Amino acid sequence: PPKKTSRPATGGMPASGDRGGDAGFTPAVCTYRANPDFPATARRERREGGVVLLVSLDARGRVMNVSIVTGSGHASLDAAAQSAARRCRFRPAMRGGVPVSTEVRVPYTFRLGR
Repeated sequence: PPKKTSRPATGGMPASGDRGGDAGFTPAVCTYRANPDFPATARRERREGGVVLLVSLDARGRVMNVSIVTGSGHASLDAAAQSAARRCRFRPAMRGGVPVSTEVRVPYTFRLGR
């Protein structure tokens, strides 16, 4: 049977709306990156793909919402990525030393073992 693998990127990236260039702004940092489960149906159908998610964080760094920016074209892979992103943990973004809510883009890539 094909090998089950999924490979997340190394961390969240600031969303385009973040003002990372602000001298007093520090972006959120991913402190725990959850790996998605490769869905059995996608594995059987030999589906692969990438998903980019927009993860909304509150001022404590908690995940509040996860939406798809770019889908894989396969609902099961998209759902697995969203589920994993909800389990991620973040150190909150800071502006002027005060924690603030923000958004980060989180990409996941699903590849079958070769």
